[in-house]
Amino acid sequence: MTLPQSKVKVDSIESYDPPSGSISLSQGATVPAGQTFNVLTNASFSGVVTATSFVGDASNMSNLTIVGLSKAISISLVTN
Repeated sequence: MTLPQSKVKVDSIESYDPPSGSISLSQGATVPAGQTFNVLTNASFSGVVTATSFVGDASNMSNLTIVGLSKAISISLVTN
């Protein structure tokens, strides 16, 4: 039996027990274009996260593909 997809619209989500506990969105979440997903403290994401900009020096970001200088120059020459 397949259940129909449902939607829940809320202004905020807070932990019930304990009151300051973490929130888990185990089925995922979608934020419409033009809207903001605010996290007041630490956040953990898995899967694909797309952003139009990042703030900070990114010194604590991990698992990012690094392009070496020679590859960057090659890509630049090919695309220009």
